[in-house]
Amino acid sequence: MTERILQINESSALEGGVGQHFQDICTLLTEQGHQVRTFCPGDITVKSGRSEIGDALTALLRQYRPEIIHVHGLRTKHLWILDHIGDQGFPLVQTWHDHAAFCLNQSLYSNNGYCERCRGGHYLRATGCVDLLLAMSTFWKRRIMGRDPYRCLRRVIVPSRYLLDKATEWGLPHKFRHIYNFTRNVSRPMTSSRNADMIVFSGRLSYLKGIDTLLQAVREMNCRLMILGDGELRDKVVQEMEGSEPGKILWQGFCSGAEYWQYMGQASVLALPSLCPENCPLTVIDAFSMGIPVVGTDLGGSRELIGEHGERGLLVPPGDAVALRKALTSMLTPGHGTRAKGEAGRRFVMDNMSWDHFYPALLNCYREAVNER
Repeated sequence: MTERILQINESSALEGGVGQHFQDICTLLTEQGHQVRTFCPGDITVKSGRSEIGDALTALLRQYRPEIIHVHGLRTKHLWILDHIGDQGFPLVQTWHDHAAFCLNQSLYSNNGYCERCRGGHYLRATGCVDLLLAMSTFWKRRIMGRDPYRCLRRVIVPSRYLLDKATEWGLPHKFRHIYNFTRNVSRPMTSSRNADMIVFSGRLSYLKGIDTLLQAVREMNCRLMILGDGELRDKVVQEMEGSEPGKILWQGFCSGAEYWQYMGQASVLALPSLCPENCPLTVIDAFSMGIPVVGTDLGGSRELIGEHGERGLLVPPGDAVALRKALTSMLTPGHGTRAKGEAGRRFVMDNMSWDHFYPALLNCYREAVNER
């Protein structure tokens, strides 16, 4: 059953949580005996248009004849691929790793904060978040012509109950299956080399990830901050690092593999101060797998993972550097339950996010999609 599986992602590059999930799922499905092929439209060439990508995909579909196709992240300009596959009758499943199906800028965030202006298909209201051409073309295709690119999906995997609830609230007409993302490191031992004053941030150095808020929060703290990641705000990070006392801010750039786990394991707490709602952030799962608690914003999937009552860390309002500073200071102070919260996070991951939990649920979702006519 489902021996030939085609996995599709925007890129094969390991650039974040979606890329890591994509690589891991391909590797582990292969290890289970499945024949796995991949297709990444962003890898073909930067200048390739719809015709070149479509021809390459059609040739692959004809030659490989997959029994199931699983799509992960796609840029807005490549959403037509869903139509291309669905029109040829292949069973199609997609994991919604972000808010692309809800929001044209994929974040449910505008300059004024949390935003649902597109709700109900009012895409022309998104002109303050995306360019006018994208807003108008989306409105025309989806509202006037009825060409919703997601209509061909037989199943949609949502990695958080938060996103499942949001999809139900918006009345999206898809067949959803809630399956938490998995970590390959569920058996990784609790870290024993922590630094009592070390905070770690892992993610893209962008405004929406709240790196500005974090840098502001730690200025008046007696701590060290390890930053793992790269992005458009790298110059700001370097400037802050050079203006701080030596060794206070340690920027390691993007890293993966053993290096990533080595750096992560040195910290006592992970900070994820995102301004927009996260879905099921892999960095939180990774931290929990090592028994590291998390301070995150009281939004979306972060609230779900950390716990509404702070069972596995602490929650703070988005963009509030003072509240973030207080929470991080509390987590670095002995006797404030930091270890207990980290252990609770580890139990949560072991109980919900191992490959042994993910794999049977994934196969069941595939079977449902294949058997639906």
